Amino acid sequence: MRNENSGKIITALRVQDDISLRKLAKGLCSLPTLSRIESCERIPDKLLLDTLLQRLGKASDKLEAIMGIPDYQVYLRREQIEEYIISGEYVEAKKLIDKYLTRREANTTVHRQYILKIKAILSELEDHDMEKSKEYIDMAIKMTMPEGAEEALKEALLSKSEIQLILMKIYHCNSKEDYYKALDILDKLDGYVKKHYTDEEELAKIYAKIVLVGAKILLDLKMYEKAVEICEYAVELLRKNDVLTDLYKILVMLIEGLEHIDGRSDELRKLKKWETTLRELFIEYDIQLSEGSIGLLVENRQCEILLIDEIIRRERKAQGLSQEELCENICTPENLSAVENGKRAPTIKNYDKLVGKLGLSKDYYISILYTEIFEVQELRRECNRLTYFKKYEEAERVLNKIEKMIDLHVPVNAQYIMFNKALLQYRRNKITKERALKRAIRAFDKTIKYNDGDFKIGFGLSQEEVKILNFIGIIYRRMGQIEKTVEIYKKALQSYESSKVTTKKHYFSSSLLMSSLCMDLEEMNEIYESMEISEKGIRLALECGRATMIPSFLANKACCLEKAGKENEKACMKYLQQAFYINDIIKNEYNKSATEKYYFKCYGEIDWY
Repeated sequence: MRNENSGKIITALRVQDDISLRKLAKGLCSLPTLSRIESCERIPDKLLLDTLLQRLGKASDKLEAIMGIPDYQVYLRREQIEEYIISGEYVEAKKLIDKYLTRREANTTVHRQYILKIKAILSELEDHDMEKSKEYIDMAIKMTMPEGAEEALKEALLSKSEIQLILMKIYHCNSKEDYYKALDILDKLDGYVKKHYTDEEELAKIYAKIVLVGAKILLDLKMYEKAVEICEYAVELLRKNDVLTDLYKILVMLIEGLEHIDGRSDELRKLKKWETTLRELFIEYDIQLSEGSIGLLVENRQCEILLIDEIIRRERKAQGLSQEELCENICTPENLSAVENGKRAPTIKNYDKLVGKLGLSKDYYISILYTEIFEVQELRRECNRLTYFKKYEEAERVLNKIEKMIDLHVPVNAQYIMFNKALLQYRRNKITKERALKRAIRAFDKTIKYNDGDFKIGFGLSQEEVKILNFIGIIYRRMGQIEKTVEIYKKALQSYESSKVTTKKHYFSSSLLMSSLCMDLEEMNEIYESMEISEKGIRLALECGRATMIPSFLANKACCLEKAGKENEKACMKYLQQAFYINDIIKNEYNKSATEKYYFKCYGEIDWY
């Protein structure tokens, strides 16, 4: 497993930006608590880790989290509460809040603040009691910003959660006097997030929330030029970072603003096509959009999550050890059994000993690459993005930069560099597919023995391992061994489907495998199985607020329907058109052009805009 400790990352980021312990901890936790987190004596729960990293301008979804079942249930409960509110099931949401309050974590500041936010939203949406809602919001703000929102903006560090609270307070302004005061606060927030959130993906997510509030006020005040300006900036950020969450609502406001401005008709036509395409997909896949203040709270969370019980149980079995053999001199067989059944989490001391005996890393928060330099994780994501968009020379430059910043003696680091060099060289026609396959298998062997496709998955696959397997499958397909490819993809997907963790928590890995698998099945004329996987892939992407894989799933649906019969021509045309527009939204020029050419070949010319 990859090894990186959250405490070291927090320390490195804090020191890099010359931030004191006191300033980072203010309102969230005590100085001794933060000190113990940084010295790796205490593991922060997911919500506290997220909040600390956000105050440092970073996104925690660059890390993978290892959780015990109890902690995962708390994490999942927050998502379930929000889902109930979005679907209007307020009674069910309140039941979950009551269960949440019985948890030990509910007594800590960040969790109490979260509950107050939810109560504010329920007061607004269910009870229509805006005064009570505002009261809850003020209580939540004072928990970590006792000096008030405006003063906090001058000196304090603000997490995304705290910014959401400020926006919730502004959201219900209803007089011109309040509007102009709100715009002043929003302007300060705008400056703060652009300066502070150096992780551009995190900036895209939080800036979109600011625009949801700011554009609404500006449109009400008929300040159309300014509304268009901030909406356009938000749309570009979301498009560049493949974030669908909030994009549709901002597009709607952008269109409204442009309709009052002369000379922008061409842009307006394009935006309306994008808006229509997204709306059609949301309707077809029954994706409900959040209303009211809940829209300021809901976001796409893509942190990869692994469970302690699954890691220990799967790896113990993969190594052929009995429970008695593993727990000897560590804990009782009964305690290990309770851990493996998810009934309790081991102590930090016992967890270290158990995973150490299994030859795994010990850290609760880990990253794809072993490094304390958070920038490396951001560069890794940029390299992935450039590779996906076939900008291979740029990707190679980023990869060379990463290579100089990491320790290549660490297996996961060596694996990453070895594989990505082979991938880019193959894409640039510098090595043969046979040589690329050998290098990919050698890279995979750094962490899991491949054994001609008979690999054993002890505790789940990392994102990089999935990328390698996906590439190995592509090479096998090009060698005419498509059945072997399908076998590899299905085996890898099974490791996620058998987990207690929802597939959404492994979005990148599972969607990549599903995209490749459905194309192979279509080529083998297994069109109904291929269609089923494409449908699941689109729904998963929409639920996770990610667009990158949607065009390939849509195109695959069209190809399957073509094979099913000419009576499906109208549906094929629709799905290809949707694939074109989504490719345009995410700036995938290569796939957009390929879709356009294929459409022209099959169905003739079309006026796209």
